[in-house]
Amino acid sequence: MDFTPEQQDRFVDYLMDCHSWYKHIPLMAGGAFYIVIDENAGQSYPTKHPRLPFGNDQENYVKAFGLLEFYRCLSWDDHFHCNSHRETFSHTQLKEKFPKHVFVRLFPYMSPGFNEESLYAHKEDYKMILDGIAHEEPELLKSFYKVADEMIDLWQNKLTDLDREDAMQGPDELEDALQYLNELKKKDHDQEHYKSELDDINKLKQKIETADPLLKRYWSTERELRTLGFELRSLEKSKIIKAISLL
Repeated sequence: MDFTPEQQDRFVDYLMDCHSWYKHIPLMAGGAFYIVIDENAGQSYPTKHPRLPFGNDQENYVKAFGLLEFYRCLSWDDHFHCNSHRETFSHTQLKEKFPKHVFVRLFPYMSPGFNEESLYAHKEDYKMILDGIAHEEPELLKSFYKVADEMIDLWQNKLTDLDREDAMQGPDELEDALQYLNELKKKDHDQEHYKSELDDINKLKQKIETADPLLKRYWSTERELRTLGFELRSLEKSKIIKAISLL
């Protein structure tokens, strides 16, 4: 067997997270990727970055991902690079070297780091999408752009310095605090600790409920953007899984 279902799951997450794709893959053209079955998978794997689940050497690479490898070409110049090997291959060479291969075009929003800052990193590509140039996900990206643009405008031009400080403790932090409180309750920690956490949560709830409307809108755009980003990443993840199923 070339890889197990568990190894496939790890590999998909690894591919999506192992580089700052949100910076390096063009938003308009995407990046060219080959996923291959490589009998020498993990050979010469870098010793420090990115960290692998069981250790950074060939044995532990195979333990984590089986024989799955990927090659990427982000500039579409027909030079494909791999994390584990120093060789560079063309389309033709890759197909000859790896009989089991599949091609997939992936976009920068597969990366968790794809956020409102992408407006600056992909400014020209966003403009083309807004102008109607064809793309795989034009409507989702237009929605992402609109919400991100509003979020940046609120932060830079509408919120006060005090608002910006308060923005760091909002609905997301409240959810985390409530989850922590439930864990404390399950572990039966001392009542004083539990009461202290509960008091802090009630104060945060009060702060959120009485916050300025502009600050509430900022929190809302933050959530909208995260939801859109998750949807975009899910689409890329599905593409990778489908591609691997063809090997």
